[in-house]
Amino acid sequence: MSHTSPAQRAMSEVLVWITVLFGLLVGFLYMRSTTDRTTLLTQSGASLSVPLTWSSERVEGTLVSAHDWRAGSFGPRVSVTALTHALMPEETLSASVARYSLNRGEPLEGYRVLGIKPAGLRVNGTRQDAVNLTFAYLQDAPAGSDVPPAVMIRTDTVTRWKGALYAVSFAAERDEYPRLDSLRARLTADVRLP
Repeated sequence: MSHTSPAQRAMSEVLVWITVLFGLLVGFLYMRSTTDRTTLLTQSGASLSVPLTWSSERVEGTLVSAHDWRAGSFGPRVSVTALTHALMPEETLSASVARYSLNRGEPLEGYRVLGIKPAGLRVNGTRQDAVNLTFAYLQDAPAGSDVPPAVMIRTDTVTRWKGALYAVSFAAERDEYPRLDSLRARLTADVRLP
């Protein structure tokens, strides 16, 4: 049976800690690299670039949509929707979005408009005028869950493309939404529309 000196034990502990810290650093760098990378989701002729860790989902009425399932049922989500809301002759985009906001909340519990303001959006590589409609609503947890509803904040960036109106939407929980503003801007900055 060999005996180790206190200096050898201390050196062994230091080597273990260095190995653990190195493993944590590699894991952190891998996580950052996959979070910052994006993948292109294409459905129904529309495309969105989303973080590599997000999942595509089928949501009725959307052309393409994705959700960060790692963040749970109320995690951030993004989608593209062709609006059935018709432009009135000679109506500006801002006026059309203001009119759209009146009916937008019909299917949503606790709907409240927080703001309507001009914006820009890159569509198929060209800059288009757009209008941001930001609103709050309540979202229920999945069936069978005892989690109470969450207050969600959503921004619909509405633009006109080839005579039709489209909304590029980003939603997140009320407390998370301000922190995710740069992610929202990145995800809704450039889209492909049919």
